[in-house]
Amino acid sequence: MSDVMRADLDAIRVLSQKQRVSASSIRGLDAGNAFAATISGVAGSDVAGVCARAEAAVAKALAEVAGRVDILARANRAAADTVGLADDTYAARIRATLTTEP
Repeated sequence: MSDVMRADLDAIRVLSQKQRVSASSIRGLDAGNAFAATISGVAGSDVAGVCARAEAAVAKALAEVAGRVDILARANRAAADTVGLADDTYAARIRATLTTEP
């Protein structure tokens, strides 16, 4: 016999919303500010080129992290909705069975 799953669906939905906010916050980070002064201060140099590549790499990494957090948020929301729907459907079937004449 398998264990019964118990889940706090509201807590999962709250977590999903927090993850969506976190992903948005990550997207709002401006990696360019960290490198802009250096790039403009040593324009045309090898250092400026390295900083420009670093800026692009950081921006790409932040976008990747934000995307993954969004995926987690969607997965958690879908899980809560699926479990809730399955639970509601099961409960409705049990109620229908109890009120059905044999």
